[in-house]
Amino acid sequence: MPRKAQASLEHVILIGALLFFVAIIIVITKTNVLYGGSETTKTNVQQLSTAINAVCDLGIPCPTGYDCAANGSCIAGCIGTTVTSCITISSPGSYCVESNLSSSGTCITISANDVSFDCHNHAITGPTGSGYGVSLWHVNNATVKRCTVKQFATGVYLYDSATNNLIEDNLLTGNNIGAQTGAMGSNSGNNFSYNNISSNTQLGLDISYALNGAIEQNEIRYNSMGGISSYWGGGHFIANNEITDNGGYGINFFTPSSKSTIYSNNLSANNNCGIYLYGPGAPGHNISYNEISYTSGSPGAICGTTWAPDTIIEHNTMNNNLYGVYLTGGLMSQFNYNTLCDNTNYDVYVSNAQVASVAGNTCGAGKCYQGGVWGICMPNVAGAGNCNHCCSGNCLPAVSLNEPTNGATLAKGEVVSFNYTPSDEVGFKNATLYTDEDGTWKAYESNSTPITNGAKNTIAHTITTTSGTYAWNVLACDTDDACSWAASNYSFTIPCDPGEICYCGYSVGSPGNYYLSENLSCVVSGIAVNANDVRIDCNGHEISGPGGFTGIATAALASNITVFNCTIKNYNYAIRYVSNTDSRIIENRLENNWAGVWLSEWYGIAMQTLIENNTIDNTNYAVYLESSSLENQSNIMRNNTLTNGATSWASGIEVHSGNNTIENNRVSNYYYGIIVGAAYTQIKNNFISSSAEGIIFYNINYSLVYGNAITNASFAGVYTSDGSNANISYNEINDSNYGIMAQLGVPLQNSNISYNKITNTTSSGIWLYGSQYNTVSYNNVSYNQGYGAEFFDVSNNTIAYNNITRNGYTGLYFATYTISTEYNTALGNTITNNSNGIFFAGYNDTLRTRYNNVSSNTIDDNSAVGVHVYDSYSDSNYFTDNQICGSTSTAFAVYASQNPASGNKCDAGKCYQTDAHNVCVPNVAGYGNCNNAC
Repeated sequence: MPRKAQASLEHVILIGALLFFVAIIIVITKTNVLYGGSETTKTNVQQLSTAINAVCDLGIPCPTGYDCAANGSCIAGCIGTTVTSCITISSPGSYCVESNLSSSGTCITISANDVSFDCHNHAITGPTGSGYGVSLWHVNNATVKRCTVKQFATGVYLYDSATNNLIEDNLLTGNNIGAQTGAMGSNSGNNFSYNNISSNTQLGLDISYALNGAIEQNEIRYNSMGGISSYWGGGHFIANNEITDNGGYGINFFTPSSKSTIYSNNLSANNNCGIYLYGPGAPGHNISYNEISYTSGSPGAICGTTWAPDTIIEHNTMNNNLYGVYLTGGLMSQFNYNTLCDNTNYDVYVSNAQVASVAGNTCGAGKCYQGGVWGICMPNVAGAGNCNHCCSGNCLPAVSLNEPTNGATLAKGEVVSFNYTPSDEVGFKNATLYTDEDGTWKAYESNSTPITNGAKNTIAHTITTTSGTYAWNVLACDTDDACSWAASNYSFTIPCDPGEICYCGYSVGSPGNYYLSENLSCVVSGIAVNANDVRIDCNGHEISGPGGFTGIATAALASNITVFNCTIKNYNYAIRYVSNTDSRIIENRLENNWAGVWLSEWYGIAMQTLIENNTIDNTNYAVYLESSSLENQSNIMRNNTLTNGATSWASGIEVHSGNNTIENNRVSNYYYGIIVGAAYTQIKNNFISSSAEGIIFYNINYSLVYGNAITNASFAGVYTSDGSNANISYNEINDSNYGIMAQLGVPLQNSNISYNKITNTTSSGIWLYGSQYNTVSYNNVSYNQGYGAEFFDVSNNTIAYNNITRNGYTGLYFATYTISTEYNTALGNTITNNSNGIFFAGYNDTLRTRYNNVSSNTIDDNSAVGVHVYDSYSDSNYFTDNQICGSTSTAFAVYASQNPASGNKCDAGKCYQTDAHNVCVPNVAGYGNCNNAC
């Protein structure tokens, strides 16, 4: 920082100084251009042109009436309103202090805009740790200069949207905080220049809650807790400062301060990080051309955490610290051309941080650590390596590759001379050939003779791999154990035989028959089919992937594609077809993929694929058909074995397009056995076990569910939430929670549920909610632990000729919750050996169970009540010609009015009615007989 003139010299010295005038103008003008100087700096340069200026740093005095300013020029002496005591300045203008001031609290408060406050090198002394020396309160365009401010809580305090103020050429010392921007409002555009901010008990300069300030040419030293600190705000230009010997951080940007430029500062001997970036909102800084050295605490010169992303670190020198750069997270956009040498632990330490661009950094051998492959360290692997250049002469070698030329074609079994040229300032210890010809990047042969520095050397290697395209490079290590690769890999190709698919990423570009001759272990997609009329026969060989990409993929709109006898593992999609027609996926084994077979419909073209005799294991989606508005897909999925869903929500077969056939598949241990969201689907003769939902429909319109065997469904064997004109028949469901379940959504309508066998469910064999105009007939619903069949809020359904026997609770149950259950017919059913035979329950005066017809049913040997009308909300139901015999408790129990009955048979003394409802004979309340004896 420029020094003030200390004594007057003879005028002859002044005359001599003027001879340097032109040179001084050139130097300062260049400096101003280089660092993008402020308007103040430009004005000072203009002042030099008046021929009355002196260079105070050279000890040259100013003329009488002028004083030496911070930039080394002479400015006029004290002018304006004289200040002789602590005051509040509430009017614009110039104010000058002509003697030292002291205060027991805040001394100078500036509350007006456009104020120039000049202490004229006098001191303002506070009461030790309280008040403000100079406070700028919600003001613009004020200047505070040439003040010595000490022993306050804050020396100079800018508060409540103080903007575009200049704090210049002050000595701020012995305060808690030298200078500070306050928290209220937005403080922006303030300039701190040419100040000496030293020996404060906490911080030198606190620029929290401020935006777009300039901090230039300051000397910030010996502050106990740190030099410059920012919390909230950003956009500052911090340049050409001396920030040294502070007890904490040199510069600290704490969440969420962002997007500041830290340029050409000297940060030395600070007791914590030279520059520290911390918190979820400390991104986007540009840290360039700084010199950071001898940081005495930990961790180092520039430190950052997970939440300081998008930072540029370029052209800095960071030597003799504990660490050079210490980054434990975040995303740097550039880390270029820094010099990091002689740091105690590591020159570069990067853990869980990513760097987008790295170039030209200098650090010591073995002094670079990266927790991932981010390209900072060379060799480019996790662990201690070297940066791109060197410290103290320990430079990385340079390597160039010669032959085989890049892209050369080689033959399997050929002995190839791999030629390279290494160069270094010291000799070489060894060099090793690396290739990825067996699917992984690894070392092969090393040099068999001493390496010639700066000349062509050879490593012989026999090509043993199959056809494909592979990379090669040479890692050369000098006698100082500094190692380098050539800047980029070369490749070589082993051609395939006609029709052979012999390497990963193979593209089929013309029709024909293709085959695999051996396994492929890939780090990219396996095979891309970009032609019609293609058959791929893997001959049982395996295509294994890296966990992403696709094993075999077809181009959109391809036709007549067959994939046969392949084992495909560890891909995102094992096989993916896109709007393929007349195509097949047959006899493949698909294991440990995210999806086994995935069919996509694009461009409004139907998918028409046969998926047959495949074994698919441990996937999230074994077979998946994407959603389509088309109803003529005509895909067939049959005779596949699908096992072991990889997640708790996995599906065996999931179909979201219409007119498909799913038959004769075995599906086990998937959360959804078969899930369908489209109409016109046929699901036939499948075996589904150990799922939550055996078969689930979200659109069952005109679909067929026929002949399926479903066991151990933890929720429902067959579940549908909407649709009409469906046929659910001849299915066998056992050991599940519910057998067949129709949920309220768009109600199940005009559908047929018949000839199903449902046994040993824990809740209900058949459960319909909100369904209308359906026929439930000829089902065998037996030995279920809960109800035989339950109907809630249903109407106009026919329940006929079902065998409902030996269920734990009621055989046939009618109830209402949200709408009345009415106009249903229970006809000709055999309902025996349950707890209750038939049970009616209403809800209230408006939600009733009524107008239902129960006729010609055999309701025998139920352990509680044969027919139980539970409450007065169940009325106008018709009971005719039913046989209700052998009930342990009661044959007929009627608690509601107006339930007509005729022709029913029951045992003597087993009929109960609460009033004369013509159910019991004699026609009185109490126990009596039905119309006919059993």
